[in-house]
Amino acid sequence: FTPNGDGMNDIFDPGFEGEYIGCVGFRIYDRWGEKVFDSNIGQYGWDGRTLRGVRAPTGTYFYILNIAGKEIRGSVYLSR
Repeated sequence: FTPNGDGMNDIFDPGFEGEYIGCVGFRIYDRWGEKVFDSNIGQYGWDGRTLRGVRAPTGTYFYILNIAGKEIRGSVYLSR
C-alpha cells in the first residue's frame, strides 16, 4: 500500500465490516518483530505510521489477525 495522501491505497485494513468491527484483533510488526500497529488503539486500518506516530519506512511488514479464535498471518509491502 502507498500511504502518501493521494486518497488511493492510503490505508491497509483487514477488510472486515459490520459485525466484525470491534471483534477482530489486528496487529502489524516490522521485520525485527517490533509492533508498529495495534487495532486496540481504536483504529481499524493502518495508515503507515508507527505506534509513536512516526512514518514507517518502505518495506515488508507482517500482520496477524485474530478473529473468532482463528489466527491469520500475512504480509504487506509499504511503499513511500
